[in-house]
Amino acid sequence: MLKKGGEVVFHGELGDGSANLVNYFERNGADRIEYGVNPASWMLAVLDDKNKDWVETYKASEENRAVKDQIQDLKQSKDDGKKILYETVFARNFGARNNLMNRRLDLIYWRSPAYNLGRVVVSVVISFILGSVFITRRHKPVYMETEVDGILSTIFLSFIIMGVLSIITVLPVMLSIRDVYYRHRLAGMLEHTSLALALGVAEKKYIVMVSSLFVLVFYFTMGLANSLRKFAAFWAFFTFNVAIYSYFGQAFMCLVSGMATAQILCSVFIGINNFFSGLIVRPQYLTGFWQLPFWLTPGHYVYEGLVASQFYDDQTPVIASPGTSFYLYLNCTIGQPELCEGTVAQYVGVFCGWRFDFDHILYDACALGLFLIFARVLTYYALKRFNYASK
Repeated sequence: MLKKGGEVVFHGELGDGSANLVNYFERNGADRIEYGVNPASWMLAVLDDKNKDWVETYKASEENRAVKDQIQDLKQSKDDGKKILYETVFARNFGARNNLMNRRLDLIYWRSPAYNLGRVVVSVVISFILGSVFITRRHKPVYMETEVDGILSTIFLSFIIMGVLSIITVLPVMLSIRDVYYRHRLAGMLEHTSLALALGVAEKKYIVMVSSLFVLVFYFTMGLANSLRKFAAFWAFFTFNVAIYSYFGQAFMCLVSGMATAQILCSVFIGINNFFSGLIVRPQYLTGFWQLPFWLTPGHYVYEGLVASQFYDDQTPVIASPGTSFYLYLNCTIGQPELCEGTVAQYVGVFCGWRFDFDHILYDACALGLFLIFARVLTYYALKRFNYASK
C-alpha cells in the first residue's frame, strides 16, 4: 500500500477480512478499528493522522525486513525456475502492437470532435465563400484577362488557406498524443515505429474526408471544368496538399518540446510555401539562386498540378488588357480597332512563364509523394530521438 507521493506504508498479505493489515496498524499505534467499520475506510483515516509517519514506521518494521530478506534470497538463488527471463522486448509482436496503436489513435480521433468536426465545418464554409465569388460568372463564353487572373488567385488561396488550417489544428492533438506516447515508451509498452505508422493511418481518413468535401463544394460553386478527369486531378492534388500540411505539422510538433516553437516552424513553412508556390512571385521571375527554393517548395507542385490539370486545353476566349504581358504575347498593338483575344490555355502559359505544363503532372504527383514520405520519416526519427517527457 502506498501513501500520497508513492511511498510504501504496508506490504504483505491482507489476511482474512484484512486482519493482517488491521493488526499491523493497531500494533504500531493506530486507534483500534470499531466493530462493523470497513477496513478500507478505516485505513484511509489512519493514514490521515498527521502525527504519525507511517513511511518511517514501515521502514523500521519486521515486515519490511522480511520482504528485503526474501528479495535477497531470490537474488542469490541458483534455481533457474525463479529467474525472470523475457524472450522479447515487448509482450506483443510488431503487428499486434501496430494494430493496437491504430485502434487507440482511431479512438482518440473519434473522441476529438472539436478537431475533426471543426475542420470539416470550416472547410465547407471556406470552400463556399471562395467559390461563390465566381458563382455568377461560371462557364462564361468569353473571359476578361482580370477574371482569369482572379480564378488563378482564388485557386491559390484555396489550397493555402486549407493548408494553414490543417497544419495549425493538428498541433494540439499531436502534442497530447506525443506526451502520452513518451510515458508509454518509458514504461516499455511500445516503440516509436508503432506510433509513427499509426499517426499516418489515423489522420488519413480525415484528410480524405476534409479534402473531398472542400473540393466538391469549391469546384462546382466556382464553375470549373465539367470533366471527371479534371475533377479527379484537382481532388488528388488538393488532397496531397492537405496531407502534406497535416503531416509536416505532426513532424514539427515531434521535433520540438513546446507548442510555441512548433508554431514558429509552422509559420516559416507556411511563409515559404506562400512565397514560392508561383503566384506571389511568378515562376519566370525566380531565377538564379531563387530557383532552388522554388523547386524545393511543395506548394509549387500543388499549384502547378491544380492549374495545369484544369486549363491546359481550355480554349475559352480571353480578352487581353492593353499593355499586359498577355497582350504583348498575342502581338497586339494599342489602338487597334478589334479586341485582342487569346485563350485561357495561352493566358495560363503566359501567366506562369510557361513553367506550368500538363506534361509535368506525373512528376508533380511523384514530387508530392516524396514530400509525404519525408514528413513521415521526419516524424519517425523525431519520435525515436527525442523524449521531452523524461527531461
